[in-house]
Amino acid sequence: MREDYPVTELCDAFDLSRSGYYKSRSREMSERDRENGELIEEMKAIHSESYCRAYGSPRMTTELHNRGLSCSENRIARLMSSVGNPGSLQDCFSTEDNTTGSGSVAGTEST
Repeated sequence: MREDYPVTELCDAFDLSRSGYYKSRSREMSERDRENGELIEEMKAIHSESYCRAYGSPRMTTELHNRGLSCSENRIARLMSSVGNPGSLQDCFSTEDNTTGSGSVAGTEST
């Protein structure tokens, strides 16, 4: 976006000062942000290890505790929603063969 608009216009649009923008660019990640990144990576690893198994925030929190990581269920729920819920089962079921548009799952017949 910076290629299309000058920094001054972007800062005005978002009600930010230019000095605050440039200061934020040089700022290091906070400890909390680093921990969140580590938790997200671990959550993705858990999901890939247990393909097609539903992991909501309670089960994911328990699994993270079993791996020695300290976190709350609410924090995990927030992180899961921020990354598009890696615990969803969307990848497990395919409806690509369903060309009728009837809403049924592919490979099943309705009676």
